[in-house]
Amino acid sequence: AASAVSAGRYPTVALRLDRAVRCWGRNTFGQSLVPSGLGPVQSIAAGDYHTVALLESGNVRCWGSNQYGQSVVPVGFGRVSALAVGGSHAIALGGAPCPTDLNNDLVVNGADLGILLGSWATSGSPSGADLDRDGIVDGSDLGLLLGTWGPCP
Repeated sequence: AASAVSAGRYPTVALRLDRAVRCWGRNTFGQSLVPSGLGPVQSIAAGDYHTVALLESGNVRCWGSNQYGQSVVPVGFGRVSALAVGGSHAIALGGAPCPTDLNNDLVVNGADLGILLGSWATSGSPSGADLDRDGIVDGSDLGLLLGTWGPCP
């Protein structure tokens, strides 16, 4: 049994009661091929040639055509609380930010500490580890990260 169904131009996607996803319909760009390891899903939506799932973790997964960038979630987007899909686009409503979660897994832990320490004493760090935005990754950034250790809000 399904708890939700979304019909796009070519794919149709259903969210089952067990939070698994099933897709069918035309599969020109892989829009009807559910990615392996998708995980528990909160909501689903289908566009013309792409399909989007909001995971229970708050992360978004997209698959299918990416001709207009509709299947790429922006880096550092963070948690999402709701989504909608149109023909060639996707819209997501962001949830609470967690700036110290450097790898966007919704937990501040050793993986984030490793990213911060790997950027130690650098300026303009592309990793986002300059948490206080003072131009260098140092002890004040470490204090911010350790102060938010654990699950993101």
